[in-house]
Amino acid sequence: MRIGLTGGIGSGKSTVAQILAEEGALCIDCDRIVADLLDTDKEVREALRKRFGSSVYKPEVKVDRTFLSDIVFDHTSQRMWLENLLHPLVRKKWEAQLAKHPEAFAVVEIPLLFEKNLEKNFHFTVCISASLSSQLRRGRAKGLTRRQVLARISRQLPLSDKVKRADFVVSNNGSTEFLRSQILLLRQQLHIT
Repeated sequence: MRIGLTGGIGSGKSTVAQILAEEGALCIDCDRIVADLLDTDKEVREALRKRFGSSVYKPEVKVDRTFLSDIVFDHTSQRMWLENLLHPLVRKKWEAQLAKHPEAFAVVEIPLLFEKNLEKNFHFTVCISASLSSQLRRGRAKGLTRRQVLARISRQLPLSDKVKRADFVVSNNGSTEFLRSQILLLRQQLHIT
């Protein structure tokens, strides 16, 4: 079974994926794939250098994600360029991982699942929902400013729309125990033991 997992920034997608991984699911994190591409893929790195100059790299030759994020979340054309560069490569990687494990209960964490119309690639979609205050608190805990969190939220499909489009919704405004209980119910509804 393939599950497409989505939600807004700071909704708790990674926490849910981690819980599912602990329970035996194959979990694929598209943000992690992006990070790997930014740091190791020669063609991606050269395209970034041509587009943004050498300022896009920190001294240790890693992509300066803060610098890059500020550019792409402030300029729609830059964001679209970066998405057009990365998304086909990311999709190719998660599809390859799924192909290696055709019988697995697999969860692919894709922040822009609905925005990129990828839901048809999955048996079911799950949206992690959280209040704006929870999203802001979690974003700040990751080192983002309030402005940066709000900028990311504004560039995505509203969370309420993702909730409407998802097959299942998990609320992440409570305790970890409450979150785990919802995941148990989800697994039961999907007949995953």
